[in-house]
Amino acid sequence: MGNCHTVGPNEALVVSGGCCGSDYKQYVFGGWAWAWWCISDTQRLSLEVMTILCRCENIETSEGVPLFVTGVAQDFPRDYDVAAPL
Repeated sequence: MGNCHTVGPNEALVVSGGCCGSDYKQYVFGGWAWAWWCISDTQRLSLEVMTILCRCENIETSEGVPLFVTGVAQDFPRDYDVAAPL
């Protein structure tokens, strides 16, 4: 059969798959969606601030200058149209 998946107001749910190899994806923000047991895939995405740590070691520029780069980024997911892909 299937399951009813729910997400809170600070989460998004992506339901994909279906019969006949469908490429359709359903995006749910703070609500619920139905997913079939063996033919649907569900993924959750937090809508809180995300911290991304970036690190590049032992790289060189096109002129041969060695670089070591470390970075931190914080991103807040924007409001997306429910019908538009993320």
